[in-house]
Amino acid sequence: HLLLRRFKAHPSVESMIKTSLGVSMETLENGWIKSLQQQYYPELTRRPLPTDLGKRMIEEGPRFYSHPTFSPGGDMLALISYEFGEAEVVEVRVKDGKVLKRITKGMSARDFEELNTEERTLSWSPDGTKIAFIAKTKGKDAIFIFDVFTSTIKEVIEPAQFDEISSISFSPNSKGLAISALSNGKSKIYLLEDDKIEPLTSGDSLDHQPVWSNDGEYIAFIREKDGLADICLVSPTKLVGQASSSLSSMKSDSQDGSSTMTIAPKIKEEIVILTAENGHKKDPFWSNDGKIIFYSSDAD
Repeated sequence: HLLLRRFKAHPSVESMIKTSLGVSMETLENGWIKSLQQQYYPELTRRPLPTDLGKRMIEEGPRFYSHPTFSPGGDMLALISYEFGEAEVVEVRVKDGKVLKRITKGMSARDFEELNTEERTLSWSPDGTKIAFIAKTKGKDAIFIFDVFTSTIKEVIEPAQFDEISSISFSPNSKGLAISALSNGKSKIYLLEDDKIEPLTSGDSLDHQPVWSNDGEYIAFIREKDGLADICLVSPTKLVGQASSSLSSMKSDSQDGSSTMTIAPKIKEEIVILTAENGHKKDPFWSNDGKIIFYSSDAD
C-alpha cells in the first residue's frame, strides 16, 4: 500500500522505487529473479549466479553470443553471434562490449555454407594476427584462417579425410593447430603444422576439445570412454616412435588459398589422465602460468 500511495507523487515508477526502497529498478528486478530462482531451483542456493561473479559485457538484444576466445592482449574477444537463426563470427571490444567487426558478414553465401558452432570452434593466435574458425564448405568441414589486420581470409584448410572437425586451438608459436576431428567414426586429436597433419591420440575413446598450454609442452583435451569424461594430457613434443611425412607434394593449393592435407601416421601415444572423479567434464582451459587447468563439470 505504501508504494501505491506514493505512486502519484513521483513522475515515474523508477523514481518511486528508488525513493521508497532505496534501490534502482534494475537492482530490484535482479533481486526478485534471484529470489525466485533460489526458491524454485534449490541447487542455485548453493551456487553463485553469473551476475554475482562478473558483469554483463554485451547488453541484451535480439542477438545472443557463444564460443568466446580472447585476443592475446585480453582487450578483444572473438565470438559467435546469433540472430534469427543466422550465425556469424564477430570481434568485440572487452571494455564496453562494442561489436567492432563482423568477420564473416556476407561470407556464408560466398565462401561457406554454414559455421560449425558445436564445440571450441574459434581460436585466436597468440601472436594476435589470426583468428581460426570452422565452417562447412562443399559439404565438408574446413578451417578458415582470418587475417586480423587485413580483414581477409588468409587460408582455407580442407583435410579431406575428416568427416567432421569439432575443435581447434592455435599452438603457442601461432604456426600450428591442435584439432579434434572425426574420421571413420572415431574422434581423435591431431596436430596440423608445417604442411603436416599427425594423429596425437588413438584407440576407441572419443577425444575432443584440445587446448594448448602456453609453453607448448602439453595439449589438454577431453577423453570420453565407458560413460566417463576425463581431462587428459598429451605432449606433442614427447611422442614416442612418431612418423610423419612432408605434404608439400600432396598439398593442393588454389587461388582462394584453400588446401587439402593428408594424414601422416603415428606409432605410439603417451596420455596422462588428470581427473578420476565422477561427472562429465568439458571445456578445459589453461591458466596463464600453465599450473592450473580450469574445466566445467556436473559432478557434485
